[in-house]
Amino acid sequence: MQFFKFLAIGAYLLFFLSGCASFKKPLETQQERAMSGFDLIVVPDKEDEDGGNWFVSATLDDRSYRFYLDTGAGSTSMVWDNYTSQFKSTGVRQTSGALAKHSNDMILIPQIRVGAISKSNLIVSRAPKESKGKNNLLGMNFLKTHAFHFIFEKKRVEIFDPSASKVDFKFHELVLGERYHPYVGLTYKDGIEATGVWDTGAGMTVFDIAFVKKHPHLFKKIGVSTGTDSSGTSLETPMYLMESFELGGFLFPASKVAVVDLSVPNSTIQTPMEFILGYNVLSKANWIFDFPNKKWAISKMLQ
Repeated sequence: MQFFKFLAIGAYLLFFLSGCASFKKPLETQQERAMSGFDLIVVPDKEDEDGGNWFVSATLDDRSYRFYLDTGAGSTSMVWDNYTSQFKSTGVRQTSGALAKHSNDMILIPQIRVGAISKSNLIVSRAPKESKGKNNLLGMNFLKTHAFHFIFEKKRVEIFDPSASKVDFKFHELVLGERYHPYVGLTYKDGIEATGVWDTGAGMTVFDIAFVKKHPHLFKKIGVSTGTDSSGTSLETPMYLMESFELGGFLFPASKVAVVDLSVPNSTIQTPMEFILGYNVLSKANWIFDFPNKKWAISKMLQ
């Protein structure tokens, strides 16, 4: 799921000093780094300093691709190109962006590799040849079998091993939708609660207009902006400043949100969303999501 779709490989040199001697630890090799996770490519929103998107590099049959990292997408999806067009459709699936429904062919990709993770014979959604505004999305059917530490401050996602962790993080129960969308809940200072999707593919946080109308005191209108969802549909939407809230045991500051009618995507899922938590909120912390064991935690607040 994308909204407001709008760079960084680092190497670390560590020095260990003991008494008069100085020892230099060898740089982590590219292969070792790849086996522990994958790097994120950050593309800020040129029009809104609060927005942005995370991309990952992937390899498909020795071909290089770039995907949006998208926990709000149940299925990995790809655009029509010379590679994807060679695969026969295995069926058609109706999916939904934040603004509109659309239908795509389903195809079987022999292998997709992102860092340490490789999936064989993965069913992905392929956009129609004539579609515009589409992007490659790495969705939950690729991500759901692993636990990840989303270290946004280092533009990095590490595979998380609970048994090897030396920190006792405060974990919370993770609710996964029928398409494995990760749901989290937030609470405002007056006790009002809201539930929605933790969506790395959303460039800006989105709230359902029905929730805003029900709790208008939590939102202050500050302007308008144009958003584009995963179906390529664009719409001018009102922007609001939302009051501060508690999430995962931490206090998040007042945040900019787009307000739209989420009835279209909500009509296609069993657990309705009151919000889609996007880049401008997610980038304020590092997060652990253990999808197989259905638990999550905030490992560090960044701002």
